[in-house]
Amino acid sequence: SYKEIALSLGLDGKDILFVSDIEEELVAAASAGMKCLLAIRPGNGNLKNLTNPKNGEPFEQIKNLKDI
Repeated sequence: SYKEIALSLGLDGKDILFVSDIEEELVAAASAGMKCLLAIRPGNGNLKNLTNPKNGEPFEQIKNLKDI
């Protein structure tokens, strides 16, 4: 789980930035307390309205790593 990943790194989830274009990964990482960014790229379909389960708000979006 993403909580176990944070523990193995010796970090609290809130201290980890997680970037993905996969809905299930974003939801799991957000549920573990990680800050999550939705990577928008060609071919990743209709993900633009994904919401963070922790706060009900849309995930912040980036188009490339320069947006961080």
